[in-house]
Amino acid sequence: MENKMAGGSEPLTVTYITNIDSNPWTAVYNYAKNGDMNYRTIQSSTTSFSYAGNKMAGASGGESFSLDYDLNGNLTSNESQATSYEYNWDNKLRSAQKGSNTMSLRVKWLGGKSYTAPNLCPVPSV
Repeated sequence: MENKMAGGSEPLTVTYITNIDSNPWTAVYNYAKNGDMNYRTIQSSTTSFSYAGNKMAGASGGESFSLDYDLNGNLTSNESQATSYEYNWDNKLRSAQKGSNTMSLRVKWLGGKSYTAPNLCPVPSV
């Protein structure tokens, strides 16, 4: 495959995993020439991915989800996880909400980040 990931390494194409019960399973990944993942098969369950421009729009098959972005290209929602994200004026993640759980972030004047999490929910790393 001629496409390379950051740092010059090849993209992951096959993985062999043994779980806690020592039952091995295989994951196979297929990519387009531009690096977008076409599909992945884990065991016998295949998930196909769709794109809108250079952004993943969603998936169907073994796993199904729909992703939405704002005009700046920031992820704003993941339909299957009922998750939404808000960004500040310079496109930094401001808050994430999953159901009734919200996590807010704010930047301190001297650098670093301050996290306010009345009901902590998983969010992408920032």
